[in-house]
Amino acid sequence: MPPGLLSPWMGTYGVTFLIIFAAMLLIESKRGGRWCGAAILVLVYLSVTVRSGIEEQPKDAVDVVLVQEEGGAFKHHLDHCARVVASVDVFVWPEHSVPYNLMEQERQLPELQAFLGERDAIAVVGTRRAAEDEKYASIDSALRWFNTAAVISPDQILGFHDKNHPVHFFKDGIPGANAKSIDTPVGRIGTPICFDVDYQSVVRQMTLDGAEFILAPTMDQRNWTEKQHNQHAQLFRHRAAENGRWIGVSATSGVTQIIDSAGRSRAQLPLMKDEVVWGTMYRRVDLTVFTRWGWLIGPVCMWLAPVVVLVITARRLRNSLASRRVTQSKVRR
Repeated sequence: MPPGLLSPWMGTYGVTFLIIFAAMLLIESKRGGRWCGAAILVLVYLSVTVRSGIEEQPKDAVDVVLVQEEGGAFKHHLDHCARVVASVDVFVWPEHSVPYNLMEQERQLPELQAFLGERDAIAVVGTRRAAEDEKYASIDSALRWFNTAAVISPDQILGFHDKNHPVHFFKDGIPGANAKSIDTPVGRIGTPICFDVDYQSVVRQMTLDGAEFILAPTMDQRNWTEKQHNQHAQLFRHRAAENGRWIGVSATSGVTQIIDSAGRSRAQLPLMKDEVVWGTMYRRVDLTVFTRWGWLIGPVCMWLAPVVVLVITARRLRNSLASRRVTQSKVRR
């Protein structure tokens, strides 16, 4: 299902709850309950087919270029950006586009910053940085690094985000501990990395920390099927709609896309095409109900589930014992 009108209120957790609740009413209830279940399903269907318009303010516009290339060298990514002749505020490179610490490079970092100075722009680059804290000393040195999104201006490193959710069973770095937004000349931005967006918490925490739009370096491998690429792309659209934020996704092999604050893909590249997409995103500062409170539906359901199971189990045991007493009483008579 795509995101819809209910997304900024209750997110995917809430919509899933409504669908399961409606199914229970249709199967377990009498006539009145079944009508209620059917009405809920119609409501959910209408919420993803009837879409509201969005009025964005021109003064909040940010022009971005999103690079799509897998396994390309530093120079390839820079060449992609150099071919763009339009005015650009932010260039975004995919996850692992620089699979070593770009921030320590004596030649490549100055080369990128010189280019950014010529274009009066900043860049968000998927790179790595060493995990130097003593608490990581016991980890093999080859694995002691963070998967990082670095935000770079012509004269400094503005900030970085370490991937909070490395992909399970892969050498994807050590989990980062924070999900903060970063101040830049074009606004406050969040930079979740790929699998971070599969979870609701990272984008939500960045939004609460003041992120006005989201730029996400991502790695979707070429050997994935088209369905895998498209399913992953849909998750970014849900996060955009839940938090009311524009999201730009720079993916290695696709889907590289610009998503509006209602979760609609406004521009995207074909899969497997090494190219860039240029477009305009918009900054927003308002917070949705989901960002503030709606996300709690999932955790509340999780904690209520064992309570409900215990109550039902206790009730059945009590009824069983009562039935046994009645049977024994009849036998005695």
